[in-house]
Amino acid sequence: MLRYTIKYIFFERIIKIMEKNQLIYVLYAAKYKSITQAAEKLFISQPSLSNQIIKLENEIGIKLFERRHQK
Repeated sequence: MLRYTIKYIFFERIIKIMEKNQLIYVLYAAKYKSITQAAEKLFISQPSLSNQIIKLENEIGIKLFERRHQK
């Protein structure tokens, strides 16, 4: 399981680029501090959620979450 910590950064820039679903995905991942738990709450697969967040990070050029492997 990965732990995610959101970085507070240029929200105006992010929101202009984000699709509605991407914003919801980022908020859920931050709320639950877990992609797996966020995906379960959103009723989507964990890889789909991860891919959408990575896609957004690549679009804006900023890492929104710090990823750590949890043992």
